[in-house]
Amino acid sequence: MIRPYCKGVVDIKIGLVLFQFLHEVGHWNQFMSLDKNVAAYTTWNYEQEKNNYEKMRALKDSVLQRQAREKDNRLSAEERMLFRQYTEEYRNIPKEKEADEFALSYLKETIDKYREVCRNKNSNSTIKRRNPAIGSNC
Repeated sequence: MIRPYCKGVVDIKIGLVLFQFLHEVGHWNQFMSLDKNVAAYTTWNYEQEKNNYEKMRALKDSVLQRQAREKDNRLSAEERMLFRQYTEEYRNIPKEKEADEFALSYLKETIDKYREVCRNKNSNSTIKRRNPAIGSNC
């Protein structure tokens, strides 16, 4: 989903962090659009979220039990397929899909801003002092 935004521009790990941050901002915007109504926000898509969580949890439990029993930490082809299926189902829950769309709509701009900060890091000792690792990913 985010790889095309990152390829040749920024490390995928940085892109993922920026996407996750923007995704959560998308959720904040949803919450604000509901006038900060916690009940309305938490019940929106609740059944879909609960159903997906229960399927994913059952799959994880099943995988852990099988791995312990067989002394094999690899995922089977079927387990990989189910994890992908359940992850895709989760990404398509309207609340999550909307937050993803928000994040994607700002990702290029945010990556560009990140790269600008990286380019200017040598001339701005405050940024370097606050986050000495920033240069390793620019």
